[in-house]
Amino acid sequence: MATFGILLTVEALTPGRLSGSPSIDLAIAGILVALVVGAPAVLVLWMLHRSGRRLARAAGYWSALPYRTGARRPMVSDYFTARWVGYSPDLLPRIITVASAFLASAFSVSMIYYFVAVSPDPAFVVAACLWSVLFLAVTAGQFGGVQRIQNGYGHRDPLGHDRRMRRSRA
Repeated sequence: MATFGILLTVEALTPGRLSGSPSIDLAIAGILVALVVGAPAVLVLWMLHRSGRRLARAAGYWSALPYRTGARRPMVSDYFTARWVGYSPDLLPRIITVASAFLASAFSVSMIYYFVAVSPDPAFVVAACLWSVLFLAVTAGQFGGVQRIQNGYGHRDPLGHDRRMRRSRA
């Protein structure tokens, strides 16, 4: 909806796009729609990002804690657990959505080039830029969460455990 408001504004302010002269009232209405709908959406997304970041950090911390404190030592079977954690039922959907969001961001970035160089259209350039920012933010946020959780499980790796323990004592 906010994208629609921004597109309406761009259409209204682009000379020759609408029949007659560009209407400043239409542009103001588009900006108001974008602000009224977009501001709460951005706030909710920011709050979700912060809470998800805290949850991913806590999951990584608690999964690594017994190995960091020395309460548990990694066993040989933990070698496979540390490497196959990405296929667990809680991380696999996140990895799939990260890959999908990355593909969508690559597509939306290519749309920017298309609407600038091949078929110039300012409204679609703005839309493609907004979609690119959204998909790149989703990709970065979800990938960071997956990495935090996987780093916590990495402490179960028996090959790296002794090296980490020597480094922490030094």
